[in-house]
Amino acid sequence: MRKVKAKKVGKGMGAPAKWSEDLRAQILKAATEGDFLVDIARRLGIAVTTIWRWANSSDPNVRKENFGTELREAMAIGAQALLADSREELKNVLGAAAGDGPAVSAANNYAAFNRWLASKHNPKVYGERVQVDQKTEHSFKETRSALRDKILAASLKEGEGSSTDDPE
Repeated sequence: MRKVKAKKVGKGMGAPAKWSEDLRAQILKAATEGDFLVDIARRLGIAVTTIWRWANSSDPNVRKENFGTELREAMAIGAQALLADSREELKNVLGAAAGDGPAVSAANNYAAFNRWLASKHNPKVYGERVQVDQKTEHSFKETRSALRDKILAASLKEGEGSSTDDPE
């Protein structure tokens, strides 16, 4: 009842929104640097769901800034930054330690980790590509009729077994 009255007067329920231009800039800057939204939210003292709600909000104060589009673009840039950083690290290590196995292995692990991070930031671009082979030798009708025949044969076999087991 109070919520209905508050809406009529133009007031909302709950805590006031923390949205500000400064907060928006901090979120976008951190996302561009490759930080995860969970870490950004924790640092700023807000929930990740709040950030996504702002990104998908129909609130004109948030929506007019195209925050959702900017956030997704910032996350894509962050993923690219992670990959560029790992490439640079790998080049540095390979150039400095040509024969040093552990250093090369560590650099390779670092690059693999950053590729994994990038796949989490932007899975459509950097995620694993799964190839599904959908070639079939039989049509659906053939497979269905073959399955029906097997079921029928199994039920007939069961019927024969139950009549021979009958003691009468």
